[in-house]
Amino acid sequence: MLVSIILPTIRAGTLADAIEAILRQTDDNWELIVVPQGDEAAMLRMLDGYRDRDPRIRYVHTPKKNLSHARNVGMPSALGEIIAFTDDDCEVAPDWIAVMRELFIQNPDIHYLGGEVVAQPNAQPWRISTCPAAHVINAKYFPLRDNWRAPAGFYMIGANISLRREIAEKVGPFDDVFGAGAQFGSCEDQDFGLRAEALGIGFMTSKRLVVNHTTGRRVGFRSFVKHQRAYARGRGAWLAKLRLWGHPVVPLFEAKPSLMGQAKGSVTRPDKWLLGIFGKYHAKRAEAEYLAQYVLGDDLLSIPRKPPTHPVAVALRSRQMGDSGPVAPDAI
Repeated sequence: MLVSIILPTIRAGTLADAIEAILRQTDDNWELIVVPQGDEAAMLRMLDGYRDRDPRIRYVHTPKKNLSHARNVGMPSALGEIIAFTDDDCEVAPDWIAVMRELFIQNPDIHYLGGEVVAQPNAQPWRISTCPAAHVINAKYFPLRDNWRAPAGFYMIGANISLRREIAEKVGPFDDVFGAGAQFGSCEDQDFGLRAEALGIGFMTSKRLVVNHTTGRRVGFRSFVKHQRAYARGRGAWLAKLRLWGHPVVPLFEAKPSLMGQAKGSVTRPDKWLLGIFGKYHAKRAEAEYLAQYVLGDDLLSIPRKPPTHPVAVALRSRQMGDSGPVAPDAI
């Protein structure tokens, strides 16, 4: 059972640590497909060196800096029965692949796995910071059996997910209007997971499947605000997409609007009420932006609307989006 690891990257400074962690695996039946984004020559030279060093490592380059797009570029090159994802600011535990393989073999009714993403400790506790994390429970979820209600606390994020190849092919690509570098800077993994859930497949989370978010902490006010804004925009736009889908999770977000305003992870300041107000503001703007710009295709991927051309329609759309207009992706 070959495991294909998809590793998008824009960070030459942390990429080597991410790759070295994979090279330290106790299970050696894997291949690594790195997807460098942009045109950083030093990164490509580094990857040439790793490719020469270990034939299990190869890369597929894309000039577009977009996490979801990079994952989509990498998946067609995967040869394994299992497709696994992690990030370039993470280091997987030495037994990550061994545990993954064991769980898939022992649980043939499970098609989609998630595990722990451990936040980096804050080395500067006096400064505001955030680090995405996933503290999972040991649980299984079968949508049809469980009446589409996952166990309380059931959660996973894209830095530590894996699924059987045939399910990845059925779910299709990540929706690339979501995720880091996209117009809406988060929720690409939740969106992918919900589309997998619609197939009625078996899910599982395990505390034994560990990824360390070693360089993922954003420290300082500007980095913190940028990160929280990206998460809020992603959640707001994703809610808009779920409305178009008619998904039953929408009332949950409406009943608990605070869910839309805050990134998952460890926030080191107690004034979360202010963060909630900030987040809900950007989430609401992103929700309106998505509804104005996108429709859903039959594959549940976002399709751009044709822009209005009549002067009245153009003026109305401008008012709906606010005087400043939609936020450019590179401002996230």
